[in-house]
Amino acid sequence: MCAILTIVLQAIIFTAPCVLCLNNGLTRTPPMGWKIWPEFRYPVNCQIYPKGCLGENEIKRTADKLVSDGWRDLGYKYVVIDDFWLANKSDSKMNTMSAYSTRFSNGIENVGKYLHSKNLLFGINLGNAAKKCSGYPENINQIKLDAKAVADWEVDFVKLHACHCTENDIEKYAKLREGTGRPVMLLCTYPEYKYWITNSKLFDWKRLQNTCNLWRAPSNGRNDSRYIIHYVIARKIHNNDSPNVAGSGRWNDSDMLALGNNELSNDLTRIHVGVWCMFAAPLLISADMEKVDKFSASLLRNKQLLAINQDKGGHQAKFVKSRNDVQVS
Repeated sequence: MCAILTIVLQAIIFTAPCVLCLNNGLTRTPPMGWKIWPEFRYPVNCQIYPKGCLGENEIKRTADKLVSDGWRDLGYKYVVIDDFWLANKSDSKMNTMSAYSTRFSNGIENVGKYLHSKNLLFGINLGNAAKKCSGYPENINQIKLDAKAVADWEVDFVKLHACHCTENDIEKYAKLREGTGRPVMLLCTYPEYKYWITNSKLFDWKRLQNTCNLWRAPSNGRNDSRYIIHYVIARKIHNNDSPNVAGSGRWNDSDMLALGNNELSNDLTRIHVGVWCMFAAPLLISADMEKVDKFSASLLRNKQLLAINQDKGGHQAKFVKSRNDVQVS
């Protein structure tokens, strides 16, 4: 068992201004909400497993829970539909994208309307390759159609996958945002999928800052101790760049908070939530909201922790030193 990392927060934080960064008025503080992945990631038979199925009913059930249990009022407003909703490539003749009809019988846009009726915000997953990371279909070279759909469906948040994409796709994503004609928060999974470079230190952070509100760093999340420890170590390795590129309107995305179902010990859960808050990461819960354990809920709803994460000054914690097993930030 790995030694428990004790993290002490002090008021020693640093951020650098970015005059040329994306300034679309969004993400002045890290976004908060709920996302499908990985809790409901694979398609299943919705008739046999109605509560384990990525579909309209599951999303509406979660939306109702966010409202009735007060999560929305705490700031958890984004509901992000991740992978496995897109049934087929965009049909250029029909000028549309299609969701799986068996799981979204009223269309994906109906889900967005339901979320908006609950004063929640609507997010989806898109990309610009022949297939997604999972191997499921994607919309290659259909940026205009994607932008039209995002506008028509009144999407508020777009997660842009970089799987199987090229370096110049970052600029294509900017065209998607501009083509919607509405304020859309962009999460780019660069530089996690940085196939075109061999040295991460050579990554052009300015390009990300000019295009994306959020970017994936350092890797995709999981609900196990190895990932959490890996994340803390990665934050130390990138201590000289990560805090400096983040700030109001632009954040390092640490991926979802994969907890709530007793998969982690209380100590690791405490580290998981505490570190995400300290490092100003988006707080997107991936869990069945009807099964979130009391201890996880107590941390996710802790107003002092949320105040650290939602600091309007736009500060991300920075490691200062280590003393024995204690790391000071």
